[in-house]
Amino acid sequence: MKGNKMPELLRKAVAITMSLSMLLVGCAGNVSQLNKAITQAAATPSSEIDLEQYRLQLGDVISVVFYGNPEMDQEVIVKPDGNISLFLVGDIGAEGLTLTELEYRVEEEYSQQMKSPEIRLTMDRFLGYNIYVGGEVVDPGTYPLTKGLTLLQAIFLAGGFNENAKANRVIIYSRAEGGELGRYQKIVVDVSKMLKGKADFQDPKLKPFDTIFVSRSNIVKVDLFVDQYINRLVPFPVVQVLSFILLWERLRD
Repeated sequence: MKGNKMPELLRKAVAITMSLSMLLVGCAGNVSQLNKAITQAAATPSSEIDLEQYRLQLGDVISVVFYGNPEMDQEVIVKPDGNISLFLVGDIGAEGLTLTELEYRVEEEYSQQMKSPEIRLTMDRFLGYNIYVGGEVVDPGTYPLTKGLTLLQAIFLAGGFNENAKANRVIIYSRAEGGELGRYQKIVVDVSKMLKGKADFQDPKLKPFDTIFVSRSNIVKVDLFVDQYINRLVPFPVVQVLSFILLWERLRD
């Protein structure tokens, strides 16, 4: 009985290792299918910024064009104090305004210095709104919030899920209504159900400064179990274990 103990223990170790390996491979295949579905469902994200809704931020660069007075044309930057500095009229508050709102202010100020000025403002370079995609994705990081960007498109931009992703628990953290700093709303999305059309909502559109967090799958715990227990139980490759068992059986015969 005692002589059979080691092979029996090794058989169990191999059986468990093989089962867990199949489970891990199955999960990797599932992630691949999900990423394929995300690629198909997420139309190519637009590179266009919605300038009608965009609110100016520090560091944005604006071109000011004077029709009929090209010598007055100028390029200005939204300074750290939130103002832009213009010839003749000085500082005007710009941070937080849309381009149209600022254009109205600029025309209003220049109408006191010039007769019926025709002025157009265009975005030259802008800091832009960003979103962050983190957790179990291939390429976590900050991405520009382009016009109409959705959750699936953001995951697509981040390279899709990695093998540790828990697709049924993707969390969107959004600033609370009013944009108050430090206060966030949390939405949990089951992406796997959404891709199958079983979710109660459509692919949500993202808002400025949203953070997307892809949770970690329970399979990672299994992987940790394999590393901490199975690898300790079988401190050499499974192929060698199988060879050892076959040799043992031959010697017994």
